[in-house]
Amino acid sequence: MVSSEVGPFAKTGGLGDVVGALPKYLRRLGHDVRVFMPFYSAIDTSKGTFAPLGDAFVVRLGSHAYTCRIVTADHAPGMFFVHCPELYARGGLYTNDPDEHRRFLALCWSALMACQGMGFAPDVVHCNDWQTGLLPLTIKTAFAWDKLFANTKTLLSIHNLNYQGSFPASTLPDTNLQADYQLFHQEQLHRADGGRINYLLHGILYAGGIATVSPTY
Repeated sequence: MVSSEVGPFAKTGGLGDVVGALPKYLRRLGHDVRVFMPFYSAIDTSKGTFAPLGDAFVVRLGSHAYTCRIVTADHAPGMFFVHCPELYARGGLYTNDPDEHRRFLALCWSALMACQGMGFAPDVVHCNDWQTGLLPLTIKTAFAWDKLFANTKTLLSIHNLNYQGSFPASTLPDTNLQADYQLFHQEQLHRADGGRINYLLHGILYAGGIATVSPTY
């Protein structure tokens, strides 16, 4: 599971509640569930011992490079935090900064790279909301070479349709999927206003399954 929020560590609403609770029930059923989220500076580190897992690694997004590492907590088995102060030490969970898309692209790439480092082949990658909307397409393209993900399915859960992650088409290189630009929604990409990339839309287009938290969705 990959999510921008996981309760009780960091949440603003229902997304954090769901991803905070669902893994516990799945583990009781015998599933190996590993949850990845950003290691925000707002996380209360006094309630447990947080320790790095393995060496730091570099996530490259277009011309940008970020040094990241995976952090675990002794009181939260199965939780993996992506530590990157350059991206996540900003007080709040979300921003209006020009690199907001890269903050969550780094989360997605770090999660997949951490799976590679652990030799963990997930049966399902469970994506949540726009922040992880490009994960299904990323697995199908940029990580298609790795047999670790050969049988991996993807599920996108939509928690809040009001936030879709729409960014200028000029940010395409940051996705590392520029070579597969033909797989992006072309009408949006080539709009007269310079084009857009809607992350949630691409999650809907390429995820193997879609779940919602409301029947009205």
